[in-house]
Amino acid sequence: MTKHFITRNYFQQNKLYSYTISYFAFFAYPDFNFILLLSLILVIIFLIVHILKLYTNQKKILISQNKLLNQRIVNIERDYQKLRSDFNQHVKQNLFNEKLISFISHDLRSPMSALLNTSHIFKYYIGKNDFRNLLKASTEIDLTIRNINNMLDNLLHWHLSNTGKIANRPSLINLCEVFDNCTELYEEYARSKSIDFTYGARDEAYVYADFTMVLESVKNVLCNAIKYSPNYSSIYISISKLENYAKIEIRDEGIGISEHVIESLERDVRFKPVNGTKGEKGFGLGLSVSKKFINECGGSISLSSIKSEGTNVNIMLPLAEKIN
Repeated sequence: MTKHFITRNYFQQNKLYSYTISYFAFFAYPDFNFILLLSLILVIIFLIVHILKLYTNQKKILISQNKLLNQRIVNIERDYQKLRSDFNQHVKQNLFNEKLISFISHDLRSPMSALLNTSHIFKYYIGKNDFRNLLKASTEIDLTIRNINNMLDNLLHWHLSNTGKIANRPSLINLCEVFDNCTELYEEYARSKSIDFTYGARDEAYVYADFTMVLESVKNVLCNAIKYSPNYSSIYISISKLENYAKIEIRDEGIGISEHVIESLERDVRFKPVNGTKGEKGFGLGLSVSKKFINECGGSISLSSIKSEGTNVNIMLPLAEKIN
């Protein structure tokens, strides 16, 4: 027991002695302790800097990877939109081809069939020496040919407008000259139905637009007015200048246009064409083509109609002096 107590006391004294020496050594060598503390601080700072550097590098890598990922997403989205656009274009082209085949196979069949019987009609009337009916038949054939020509013109311009292959080449146009060309072209057609042209205002209005587009638009509207007007009626035509626009008005006393057809024109949806008052055939494309052409020239076209009373079509085009 005494031995154990002496040993423990010895170690306690040695431990106290060690602490005492360390305490005096710390104050006895201050430069060494300062260097040691400074070294420790530098090591800690180095570790912190290293960790921050690793974090910064890792952050840059993540940002770079994120940019690459975003770029891939953008590329995928662009490729998807291109594929979608190509698909929609392909669908539109197929629909266009179907419509084109439908026009040619159905709407042209009746007037072409009438022309195929021309030789038989001529032979019959010549054999009977019935020159009066022969002259009447020749007039009907002439109108049929004009109708087919007008249908083919509308079909061509509809095709060009839907495929974007028609160029807009604006020039200075006198609308009075446009109307003179149109009325001269359809004068015989109107005379065959005893339809008179009644003129209202006739201002010298100049517009800066594509001549072909304006001419075809006015032709279509005037041709429709004659086609759907009864015999011995009148078609009112006027050209007037407003503040910024030239106004073209064509008003007939025909069978009128249904609300369904007007809504279809506004939504650019094809509708079933109605035969004229003398059975004239059509594609139902004339007003649609006119609307596209007038819009392309910076104008607008509007129409109002009352069934069995007539239709009023207004075409607005910017005046040439207001373009600049």
